Amino acid sequence: MVSLVTGIVPSVMTVGGHEWIKRDVLLGLTKCSVCLETKAVATQMCTGIILPTMLGLAVANHNLVGNSWKKELFRGWCITKKDFLKCSNIMIGNAILQALVVSVILYYQVDEWHNVRVQLQRRKDIDESRPKPPSKIITTMPNSLR
Repeated sequence: MVSLVTGIVPSVMTVGGHEWIKRDVLLGLTKCSVCLETKAVATQMCTGIILPTMLGLAVANHNLVGNSWKKELFRGWCITKKDFLKCSNIMIGNAILQALVVSVILYYQVDEWHNVRVQLQRRKDIDESRPKPPSKIITTMPNSLR
């Protein structure tokens, strides 16, 4: 049960964060590409690194409180500096990997969105260059029906 909570909650939050960034890309809310990249990486770091680590440490703390072999840092908290140092290499490696993955995903999303916009503009230009056929729609009403 503990693994499900520490795995599913960050996953759902990461998907929500990515949907937020995808909405930003599609609507063009953030014009600056560096700002968009920074926003995407920061969102991924919060939902993919910081949140699961804090949940894991909180769950570990909950399970260890009351054990005589683990000293308490504060009343009710058994987390020590050594706990952070043990998992720091994993966290740093995971952070680098996630930053690279989110950057690649964002690059492809923005590139594809630009391709879609170019194709739409090209189709619009082609349609505007064609001669318009005479309309068959009746736009006036005969006097006898008024």
